[in-house]
Amino acid sequence: MGSPRAQVVYTPLIGRVGFNTTGYGKSFKQTVVPGATFLVWGSSGVSGPFHFWEVGITSTGNLTLRPGIAAPGQTWSQVSSSTFGIVGARYTRSGSAGYFGHKGTFYKLFRFTSNGKTEYGWIELNQTVTTTTGPNVQILAMAYDPSGGRLAAGSTGSGVPAPTPIPSTLGLGALGALALGAVGLRLWRAGRNKAA
Repeated sequence: MGSPRAQVVYTPLIGRVGFNTTGYGKSFKQTVVPGATFLVWGSSGVSGPFHFWEVGITSTGNLTLRPGIAAPGQTWSQVSSSTFGIVGARYTRSGSAGYFGHKGTFYKLFRFTSNGKTEYGWIELNQTVTTTTGPNVQILAMAYDPSGGRLAAGSTGSGVPAPTPIPSTLGLGALGALALGAVGLRLWRAGRNKAA
């Protein structure tokens, strides 16, 4: 019998980046561990006949993001690496409008090196985008596995849903409290993680 598996580190997050919705900022930066950080950013501008609004995600330091979008239960090697860092965008051109990006809840996978060992994790995001508003992205939670196992998107490693966080202040509005409670309900329940 091997040594006990390290507990997955789960962190609820309250971040919002986007356009045309009150309360959404232009960037959200989060440190996973010292030296491993991700940034969700918003940008807008004009390029020729196009006016665009976009939200993307990048990493700094020792953190590497897996290109592509992960569905619940997918691990690092199961996610297509054919897409780039834009999470979603809306554009207008000569009176017409369009948008692209994943709508609803999805995951971005990441990895970093700590004490000579590669550790894997995920970021849970939710996006809305239409031809007239957004993209608007909520950053809901993140988790990583200190054991080095390839943590599946949405998994907390125990087969038990992540605990619903209890706000530390009473200043959160009703919508904020609902969003925090929904995090635990949306997490994919995995009995075991597949080690790579």
